[in-house]
Amino acid sequence: EQTELPMITRRAPPQVPAETSTPPYDVLIFLTESLRPDHLPMYGYTKRPTAPAMSRFIQEHADTTIVYERAYSNSAYTVFSLISILTGLSIVRDVEMLSRVPLPWHYAHALGVETFFISAQELRWSNVFDFLFVYDPPHTLQSATDAHHPLVNDLGIDDAFTAADAART
Repeated sequence: EQTELPMITRRAPPQVPAETSTPPYDVLIFLTESLRPDHLPMYGYTKRPTAPAMSRFIQEHADTTIVYERAYSNSAYTVFSLISILTGLSIVRDVEMLSRVPLPWHYAHALGVETFFISAQELRWSNVFDFLFVYDPPHTLQSATDAHHPLVNDLGIDDAFTAADAART
């Protein structure tokens, strides 16, 4: 049975102290859905190139990149994991709280920082798009819905197409 997230009200604005300045760094979060850590080069896998672009990026930015050695998902279900990662809250929290808490790009917006969210997935399943993006979305939002490439499965496109499209954006 498909789980549907409820429609939400506008999220609360983040509480950012007035004296806070724009951070002197960029924050990129790479979510590797459906890739096990034991099949990713950054965790020692060498049999075949499973994430060449991400591996190259990490290598080129080794002095400023954090690879979490003990990062665990709270669920095998993507919707639950994604919401926990982006809210910082456990999915067992009340849906009202989950739908009110600011998301990473809301903090960046409050600091005047340009934001983007790029995904090779079609994000309209289980109301995840509305739950995350209906109010005050990232400045640039790109997903398989916006691309004109063939779907690899029913919900996403080849990551190489997404990376090329993002580079042109």
